[in-house]
Amino acid sequence: MGLSAWLLRYAAGRPRVLVVCGAYGTPYRLRVEAELRRRGWLEARSPAEASLLAVCGRPGAELAAAIEVVWADMAVPRARV
Repeated sequence: MGLSAWLLRYAAGRPRVLVVCGAYGTPYRLRVEAELRRRGWLEARSPAEASLLAVCGRPGAELAAAIEVVWADMAVPRARV
């Protein structure tokens, strides 16, 4: 196995998660943060370092527009839940 293959598997196993909280999303955000700690995953500090976007709750129109901007700023490969 080459270094590139190892790095890809390592990165996929430890994604950096950017958590966005909308209306009524606090209980879900707390669960997501607890799960991140349990798995040893890191929370991203910016869209550029995130590989997973977790949207908790119901975003209003303005927040939904901001989420689309954040999504566009995230590097690929990426996932949104």
